[in-house]
Amino acid sequence: MILDDQQEEWRVIQEFPNYSVSDQGRVKRVISNGNNAKVGHILKPKKSRKGYCSVDLYQRGLKKTVKIHRIVLNAFTGSCPFGHEANHIDSDRSNNSLLNLEWITHPENVIHAYTYGHKVSQKGEKHGRAKLSNQDIFKIRSLLEYQALTQAEIAHIFEVHPNTIWRIKNRTHWRHI
Repeated sequence: MILDDQQEEWRVIQEFPNYSVSDQGRVKRVISNGNNAKVGHILKPKKSRKGYCSVDLYQRGLKKTVKIHRIVLNAFTGSCPFGHEANHIDSDRSNNSLLNLEWITHPENVIHAYTYGHKVSQKGEKHGRAKLSNQDIFKIRSLLEYQALTQAEIAHIFEVHPNTIWRIKNRTHWRHI
């Protein structure tokens, strides 16, 4: 929910003093750069593939794309503490309200992401580049156990490199099965 200007608090962005950011996650230009830039104009955020909102800010003719959640936290709570990163409390990456943001450690952020379903297991057949299924691994291990075929023969059957079979055998890959 965006509040009206009287209730929305604005702060100058330290690294980009021509711009301000609000506690509601909005960004606007406060000083003209002489290139027909509108002072007071709220910038339209871009959304990344991962759902994070960012804006393009200019300083001395150079453009830099910055994530809104980070500039909100920097402006209202100070710089990111060492070993910390930004977190969206409600897990909505487009909600950049100060009340929805916090600095937390990376392990805490990973736990938060798993809790809200942003991170899912990428092991085994669920991995985007997996050539083998879980069932293939059971068959390969069975063939290896009974020494029915050589590793090279098994690799040929399953159309993978022989090193892949060696890694399956020695459980450096697919060890979760």
